[in-house]
Amino acid sequence: LTKHEHVIADLLPDLENCENLLEASMLNGDMSMAEEISYNQIALHERLLGIVQEQYPIIRKRQEDSKEFKRRRRWAIFRMANRDVASVVELKFRQIEACEEDIQKIKTQVENYSQDDLGQRRRYDLDKAESD
Repeated sequence: LTKHEHVIADLLPDLENCENLLEASMLNGDMSMAEEISYNQIALHERLLGIVQEQYPIIRKRQEDSKEFKRRRRWAIFRMANRDVASVVELKFRQIEACEEDIQKIKTQVENYSQDDLGQRRRYDLDKAESD
């Protein structure tokens, strides 16, 4: 597109020059010169139109590529977010499992201590009964 823009920029002064020459030749009454300048002006406008028409397929292709890129980018973001959510959920489940294991260990220790307390209580009761 930059090449086209440069060509258009080069054509615009030529078109303006043709317009000025056409106006001057018409003021001087030189119709044959005005006709020749008009043909040149038409040729320049046709060239300008051709260049503008060449830009449309390029612009359309870039627009379609951009849509495809945006669609791919959006899905990449969705996949990345899905991975992030899945990793957070997985981490939470691992933490829950670790907590459940810790709770089970604590319950086991409480049972052991309770049994030890019962054993100590029986021994105390036996010792107390023997000393009485």
